[in-house]
Amino acid sequence: LIVDIGPASTDIAVLDGGAIRVSGGLGIGGNTFTLDIAKKLNVALENAHRHDKVALVERGISGREVEVAILGNTPDHRMSDVGEIRVSGDFYSYESKYSSSSTSEVIIPAEMSEQTREKIRNDAGKVYSLLGCSGLARVDFFLADDNTIYFNEINTLPGFTNISMYPKLWRSEGISYSELIEKLINTAIQDTIKMIAGDWLKDVF
Repeated sequence: LIVDIGPASTDIAVLDGGAIRVSGGLGIGGNTFTLDIAKKLNVALENAHRHDKVALVERGISGREVEVAILGNTPDHRMSDVGEIRVSGDFYSYESKYSSSSTSEVIIPAEMSEQTREKIRNDAGKVYSLLGCSGLARVDFFLADDNTIYFNEINTLPGFTNISMYPKLWRSEGISYSELIEKLINTAIQDTIKMIAGDWLKDVF
């Protein structure tokens, strides 16, 4: 539901009486309000509209956040196993990610059926191909309580610190941090040669 500020936007219908997330952007930053009481929606919209005339209202998804790392150029890209972020609080904030006192966990491999695992991995590979990505990416999904899989986002420049999910996923596949960097460099070289000289030189490296 897109809510545009104006004369007709003073009253907003409640969506199923459930949890609703309202976002209003300001520059590259954003303000997100997680609502557990639907009657607070109008207040949240007023807050969001202080920063932008349009606010996005999303249906809340009760479930888990799972992620897949991708490495390589299509059609030879490789998908990692599925990892999961278990958040310590109600929201995965900056503090939840980086604070030394955070109790959020990264679970690799995520606990799920093999059928669900392969579906998520295959979907991640399809998203990567359809968007024409190359080199690396991290594809994020929500796995709802009813086992429905929702594509959330793709991060084409994922975090790369020693605590980041992307290198952790490849570490679980037996690829060290330095080996991962080397593979990414070789992938970039192959991609550049292919663009400049054509396919016949791509096997030199």
